[in-house]
Amino acid sequence: AGENKLAAMLGVEHDELVFGPNSTLNFYVLAQALRGKMEAGDEVIVTNQDHEANVGCWRRLSDTGIVVKEWQQNRETGLLSLDDLRVLVTPRTKLIAFTHCSNIVAAANDVVAVAKLAHASG
Repeated sequence: AGENKLAAMLGVEHDELVFGPNSTLNFYVLAQALRGKMEAGDEVIVTNQDHEANVGCWRRLSDTGIVVKEWQQNRETGLLSLDDLRVLVTPRTKLIAFTHCSNIVAAANDVVAVAKLAHASG
């Protein structure tokens, strides 16, 4: 019942939701699933603002030839800059893994702006 309510709230079908034991394992499973859709030279961008659960799984893809880049937070503010991201994104970028709301710096990242930048690059 709760899953149906969550699916309705998110505007997705019930079978599009995946629940797992913890975020570390869930991200690992996701990274392994997406690995099959990438080839050597494709790029994944991670941040140094994120928890290891959303970074380590993507970094391990470098063992398969995936290029992993790091979008670094501003050392003074702890915030992520879209200008810094623009330099990293290329047509080979397949995924940008970042947190929406950081409990480290108490800030919300602009998901819509990041998505627009990613889609604009191909």
